[in-house]
Parts: sequence; structure tokens; C-alpha cells
Amino acid sequence: IFWSSHHLFIFYFLITLLHGAGGFNPNFWKYFAIPGLLYILERAMRYRRGKRMVIVKSVMTMEPNLLSIEMDKKSAFGEAGFREGQYVFVNCPSVKPYEWHPFTISSPPQKDTFTLHIQTQGPGSWTEGVKEYLMSMGPKDRTFFEFKRRNNMGQIEKGKVIGPNGLQLLLIDGPHSAPTQHMSEYEAVMIAGAGIGLTPVIACAESIVYHRWKFGMGKVFPSHAHFYWCVSHRDIEAYRWFVVKVVECQNAVINMRKKSDTMKDKTFRFIINITSVPKSIKANYVSEVMEDEKHDPDFWGGRANIALGGDSKGIQNEKAAFDKSVLYRWMLDPKEKEKKFEDITVIVGRPKWGKEFKHVSAAHKDLDVGVMFCGNRFIGKDLKRMCAQFSSVERKQYFKLHKENF
Repeated sequence: IFWSSHHLFIFYFLITLLHGAGGFNPNFWKYFAIPGLLYILERAMRYRRGKRMVIVKSVMTMEPNLLSIEMDKKSAFGEAGFREGQYVFVNCPSVKPYEWHPFTISSPPQKDTFTLHIQTQGPGSWTEGVKEYLMSMGPKDRTFFEFKRRNNMGQIEKGKVIGPNGLQLLLIDGPHSAPTQHMSEYEAVMIAGAGIGLTPVIACAESIVYHRWKFGMGKVFPSHAHFYWCVSHRDIEAYRWFVVKVVECQNAVINMRKKSDTMKDKTFRFIINITSVPKSIKANYVSEVMEDEKHDPDFWGGRANIALGGDSKGIQNEKAAFDKSVLYRWMLDPKEKEKKFEDITVIVGRPKWGKEFKHVSAAHKDLDVGVMFCGNRFIGKDLKRMCAQFSSVERKQYFKLHKENF
């Protein structure tokens, strides 16, 4: 319904072209001709891009409503690849052949694969249909499995392109521009997301920690990264995968600080704002939620931990003084208004942007700061106002906002 209703504009323009004296509008076509031609051209390009033979590598599900799909980057985008936080349109011919849905790439661009983290919307939805279709090709009751196929030589290779019905598993159109693709233009960044707007945030965090800082030489862009995520308390269980990722990032940063003196010149902060926290949380609520951790080997993603945790390859000798269970428990039942876990801070309540901008402005006095945001327009308006307020000609410091709304 959502996808179809958004395409009613086609009938609107057709009726507008026909509306007028004699059943034909004598002037509207003049205004419609160039934009209409550009739209038709864009749709033709989408059709062409969507015909690439995309290799689906693996699929993972996590209760209550996560579907994670890993695909081969080169087969989807060619040599061009993508940039941090960009998004793609996804089509599943076996579910709804004419529907394309947008999803942000939640993995860093330096990998050979890319990942989409999709929140399924329940029975009857397109997302649930895709989940059921893909999972039906794996072992029963498995929450994670890798696809395999035979090549032209009859050899087994990882990944799958064509489903059992002869149709491609997934079609991909993209990548498309996003605010976070400007991340590498700044030495200092503030990257914020709300709700599912977390996906570009975590993609940027992994790109910075696992690639830019780990392999970068000399001055790295960005060198100072401040991340923010605003989430409602009722939605925390749906983002358990995020806890795995952020803790792995924290461990990687701690290791790099131990091994490299250059890390003393870098900043890593992750602020989690939890809104709508109940005044009283049921006494056994957390223990009931965490009971599954004891009995479910896939509670944190099972074998998919590799995909969930980013590129945390190699031996990590140093770890944070907390683990994913500790952070997750605290997010479910925060005992204080503000709690620090190394470089991760969990705060009860909405973000206090004035305080954050003041902190970042003082910490990076001689630097322009890139502010990137994906989320609801109300937070976007707050960030726009803060950027104007804290930018200064006298200090030669500017906060530059890049945002999108959904």
C-alpha cells in the first residue's frame, strides 16, 4: 500500500495534462516536459542498474524483527562501490516484482561485501515476505546461513544469484546519496541518527574505527568522531544487533590506543539517548528479556556475530571493562540519568544539543565541524539552529549541516 500510494502522482500528472479547454491543458505540458523527461530517464537507468546479477552471500534473523542480508559489493555496484551511509533500493521479484524499497547500507565501504539491516514489519508486509522467502532456502530453524551455488565449472562457490523459481533473489538499485557520505571532508564530525537512522551512524563508526584509523597514514579525515543515537525505550529490544557493533568498536578503539601513539590525537565518543523510559520498570523485566541469552546460542547473532560486529578481525588483547550484556541490560533498565561506559555514554532523556555543541566547539576550536543527521525533521531543525548558533566568523569555526528526513 505504501509503495503503491506513492505512485499515484503519475495519474495526477496525466489528469493535469488532460485538464483544460478541449480536454487538453494548453500550458502545463511546457512545465512538465523537461522534469518528466528527466524522471523517465532516471527510471530507465534504475531498470538498467537493477538488472545486475547481485550475489547474496548470507542471511541472518534476530528476534524480534531483524533481517540482515549480506551481499557481494562488486556484483551490485561494479568498481565504483559506495560511500558511508548511502542507501539502495531493493526489489525481490519473488515477493512483489514491481516494488522497490529503500534501505541504508549498514556496513563500511571498505569491505568486499555490504550489509542491509532491515526491520521487518510483521505478517503480510513486504519485509516479512522477503524474510520468509530467503529463510526458506536455508536449513530449518536456523537463524543464520550462507548461500552456495555452482559456477560454470561445476565448483561450489559462496553466494547465490538465482532462486529455485528461476528469478533473481534480489535486485539492487544504487547507491544513492546520503548526508554521511560527506564525512571524509572534515577532520571533526558529529554524526547523529534517530531510530532506524542508526544504520548510517554505525556504518560510519565501523569505517572510521576499522579502516580509516587502523590503516590511515598521517592526518586522517575524520580524526575526531562524535556519534549520537536517539532511541525510544520501547524499541531497544529491536536494536540488540547495535549493542554488538558498538561494543566491538569500543574494544577496537581501546586496542589501538594501547598499540599506537597516534590515537592520542583522535576522539571517539558515542552518546545514546533513551527517551520515553517508564517511571517504573517491572522488577523482573530485564531478567525475563535476558533469560533467552542463557538458552539461545543465536541471541547475539550466533555465527552472524562476524557480520554484526564489523571488521573486528585479529586478536584483541584489550577489552572494555564492560561487555555487550552489561550495556544492553543498562539500556533496558537505566539506574541513573547518565552512565559512562568508557567512550560510550547512556543518557536518559532527549539530547541536549546546546551542551554537545558547546563541548565539541571547545574541543576542536580551530576546526570546522561536519554535522550529519538521519532521522525525524524535528531533531533536524534543532541541529540546524545549533549549527547557526555555534558557527562563528570571529573564531573561524563553522558547523556545517548535512541532513535527510524520513
